[in-house]
Amino acid sequence: MTDISYNFENGRIYGLFGAKNSGMGQLIRIIAGLVSPTSGKIIVNAEQLHEKRDFPKSIGVLLENTTFPNDLTGLQNMVLLNKIRRSASVDDIKEAFQKMGMTEQDWQTQTADYFPYMLHKLGLVQAIFEKPQLILLEEPAEKLNNDDLWRLKKVLVGLASTGSTVILSCHDEEKANLLSDTVLQMAHGKLIGQASSNWLWQGLDLFDRSK
Repeated sequence: MTDISYNFENGRIYGLFGAKNSGMGQLIRIIAGLVSPTSGKIIVNAEQLHEKRDFPKSIGVLLENTTFPNDLTGLQNMVLLNKIRRSASVDDIKEAFQKMGMTEQDWQTQTADYFPYMLHKLGLVQAIFEKPQLILLEEPAEKLNNDDLWRLKKVLVGLASTGSTVILSCHDEEKANLLSDTVLQMAHGKLIGQASSNWLWQGLDLFDRSK
């Protein structure tokens, strides 16, 4: 990462777009507090990371190839994760499953029997069920069909409307535009461009398709 200075605003959805090894994943990990920058500062909600705390206080994260204990059901996995902060109810968790198009049968199934796309959707449920202030999603569009993409879009718009900041990465420029209101292009560890997406408030069609 080189000379990156950017202010991510509350209530916005930012899409990082770039080729493989452009630095998107590394930037997400740095903002999440999983990697310490060699210079500069990461400030989240007026708190500098790695000073008094290593991780943002209210955060949901999806990283590529996230895994879960496969002897537990989808719901049991989420209930177990919720014990860390105890900030959500079981109903909140079930609501997140439903928003991502997962049925009661899905969440009562052991993850050992999940298809790859179901594991990916479970990772998205993990990132959103607490309704965190900061949501970081690495390649969230991967493995999703068109209906699931529109479901995810509706979820992200809803979270942003309550003040959450969403930062996601996509290698696919069209999907980055679909999911975001601001697209930031990266290459060789640098931010090299910014554009506003024209998708966000083409709204009625979006919400009709995501029912």
